[in-house]
Amino acid sequence: MAVTFGPLLLDDEANTQLKPTFEPVLRLYYVELWKDGAVLDVHGSGEWLETAAYAVDTVDAFLAEHGVRPLTGTERADLHGGLLQAKGGAGYEVLTRQIARRS
Repeated sequence: MAVTFGPLLLDDEANTQLKPTFEPVLRLYYVELWKDGAVLDVHGSGEWLETAAYAVDTVDAFLAEHGVRPLTGTERADLHGGLLQAKGGAGYEVLTRQIARRS
């Protein structure tokens, strides 16, 4: 079973998306806020988001700064999965095995 997480579409009308990313050299997570096909801002820029969980836990404040609604529980889980996928490695492998067992 191939499990992939793509950008999270937050507002279809406003064309607002979140894209999970990982910087392997610095080993930091980032969440890009896109609007109308361009990066509006990056959550984690100037911060140290060393874990996917911390990035997800702090993203709602970032979204509020831009007038975007907070994430739902499902969106938070999808963002966490997307961050793990962006990094790759053991954390993502464990997540995909857990998802496979549930289906």
